[in-house]
Amino acid sequence: MGIFYKNSVNIYKSKGKFYYVYDENAWVMAYLFGYKLIDNGKRIGFPDTALENIKYELDGQKISYAIFNINDEPFIKDYHKLNTYPMFLKEAKYYIDKELLLDSIIYKIKKLNINELENLVEAIDDYLR
Repeated sequence: MGIFYKNSVNIYKSKGKFYYVYDENAWVMAYLFGYKLIDNGKRIGFPDTALENIKYELDGQKISYAIFNINDEPFIKDYHKLNTYPMFLKEAKYYIDKELLLDSIIYKIKKLNINELENLVEAIDDYLR
């Protein structure tokens, strides 16, 4: 990763057709765009064809960002005092906590045998009535 701008979404591309975003920046991107977190919630990736739409949305939300291409100078968009990144990071943390919890529950459910699954479904159904 290398260079990092604080309070900004940092987007990286080395080679190939994908951009990557890491750590808390990935949480913001998952929250805003619905990208699936990978590497235990540490990274998202998106195709280079999506970059313009992502920039458009980040600009619309006044979220500062930096784009790093391996052979180019970084592109920095800094909204300074108007930057809403801290607000979206706070919202993303709540969203990600829920998503990771749900992923953990789904993982556990998939490991249940049929009898355990039937009991769980019955218990959930009773709870929701």
